[in-house]
Amino acid sequence: VIANILISFSISASGRADCSATVLLPSGYRADLTVELQQKVGSKWDTIHDWKASGRNFVEVSGPWYVPSGYSYQLKVTTEVYDAYGNLVEDPIEYSHVRDY
Repeated sequence: VIANILISFSISASGRADCSATVLLPSGYRADLTVELQQKVGSKWDTIHDWKASGRNFVEVSGPWYVPSGYSYQLKVTTEVYDAYGNLVEDPIEYSHVRDY
C-alpha cells in the first residue's frame, strides 16, 4: 500500500456535513483524489456532491455541505495513485462511517 488515506466525516445538528479526506504519499508519487458525499435512498447510495483534488506528497479535499434530515450518509473516497512515469499503481476505494441525520 502506497497511499495513507485519512477520512473525517461528521454532521452537525443543523445538517452541516463536514467532509474531508487526506492522502499522504511517498516522494515520487502523485494522486487524484475524489470524495463523494453519498445519501442512502432505499437500498441505494446516491452521490449528492463531490470534491476533487490532485497533487504530490499531500493531497487534501474538504468542504461543508448541508444535507436534509431523515437519511443516512457516508463518504466514498477514491484515490488513484501514479508513479513518476505516470503509471497507475493503485486505486483504493474507502468509505467513512455511516452517519444518520
